[in-house]
Amino acid sequence: MTDIKVESIGQFETEIKKIQEILQQKETEHTWQLFDDALKRLLILSRIGAINYEKSLLNWIKSLRQPILDAILTERTRLSGTATELIEEFGKILGPKFEIISDMFVPAILKLCTRTNKIFINRARKCMSTIIRDCQIPSLITKFKESMQGQSKTLRTSAAEFTLTSIEVSDVGNLNNYISDLEWIIREGAVDSTPAVRSVTKKIFEVYKIKFDLRLDDFVNTLPFQVKKNLGVQDRSTTTTTSQRSKIRLQNRIKENQQLQQSQQDNIIIYTKDDNVNGSNDKEWVVDLRLPSKNKENKVVSELDKSNPPSIPEEHNVLNKKIIQVQ
Repeated sequence: MTDIKVESIGQFETEIKKIQEILQQKETEHTWQLFDDALKRLLILSRIGAINYEKSLLNWIKSLRQPILDAILTERTRLSGTATELIEEFGKILGPKFEIISDMFVPAILKLCTRTNKIFINRARKCMSTIIRDCQIPSLITKFKESMQGQSKTLRTSAAEFTLTSIEVSDVGNLNNYISDLEWIIREGAVDSTPAVRSVTKKIFEVYKIKFDLRLDDFVNTLPFQVKKNLGVQDRSTTTTTSQRSKIRLQNRIKENQQLQQSQQDNIIIYTKDDNVNGSNDKEWVVDLRLPSKNKENKVVSELDKSNPPSIPEEHNVLNKKIIQVQ
């Protein structure tokens, strides 16, 4: 393979056109090696600066969609491996913008997880894990949910593992848009016929409990007995009572704070340390911050920190602080 240089968009376009000419042929015993070399050339282009011509790159990727898909799904191990590695590289260089082309290629990568040959499966899992971590696209959870409904055990196991990675690396705010799919995966995965799926689902639930603690009780209350058992959920009657008490205490603090605000013009910050927050024996700091706004209504900001008193972000511009300890 000759040296490749991309120092201008003109050079980039010239190189891509050469690749396109090769990939327009039909894959046969005589052409597949040429296909593999062409995809490797595109892989090198991606690594040495194709992202500098992002708009052109995306347009060319779309135009080369079908031959790349055919290469991913071919039975030729080597050619499929090169194509899968190419998609992984696209994820690395495009980051979140990979979402633009995710519908084109992610289904094919997931389909590789149904193969009996572990080489295909391992490559697909590596590719998908890189995309999840580098691109931060929580919308992929919807595709993982679809895969969890498939007949293939390896596909369902892979989809569960991809979901676990997604919930671990994604922000709660982004995950909220796909919470129903996430909860479906937990509910169904917990009773899947494949032990590996059930095991991974339990790990997903452990992360869910931390990231979505405010909706945990409501979600658990909707789960059938067997799902709860497989997830390791204990009898929550005592926990629920404790949680309700914590909510009552919090409501009382809010009421006291509102009364204080009516009589004082200072910003009021209430720090308190509760036992058994959210049904655990851990002690957590809770802060209720109320800031007067222009219309004299109070802005409420609540935070939880398991170890230290919360700090007040600079953007709140708190000039006068009154700290009140409430037991």
